[in-house]
Amino acid sequence: MAEHAKGPWEIGSMYGAYKTEIVARQEDGPTKVIALVTTHKQEGVLRDEQRIVECPEGIANLHKIAAAQEMLEALQCVLENEASDHKAQEEFGGYVLDDNVRRVVITAIAKATGAAPTGNGDRNELAD
Repeated sequence: MAEHAKGPWEIGSMYGAYKTEIVARQEDGPTKVIALVTTHKQEGVLRDEQRIVECPEGIANLHKIAAAQEMLEALQCVLENEASDHKAQEEFGGYVLDDNVRRVVITAIAKATGAAPTGNGDRNELAD
């Protein structure tokens, strides 16, 4: 599977009258457009009544997509730093995730990376 665009994902500028860009700022290359999200819509039927207004659902989606890279990294960090069991937690510190929480984290990481969960529920859950 291809890697996602590196660099911070940010809310960019308006693209036309209805969409807003999400961009990845590249340190060593051009800025890449990640997505175009519909953030505005036209209201009114008659020409003199028409106006462009903000679409709240689109704005919410825009922020969620822009935060996706950081959310993925945070979930991967949670999983990577989990103690292997309660004995290791007592000896070395850290935490042990509840099985349901671990499943939610693994499922979210799999969805974001395109990996297939193996179904065993441990930290090695994600198959390449």
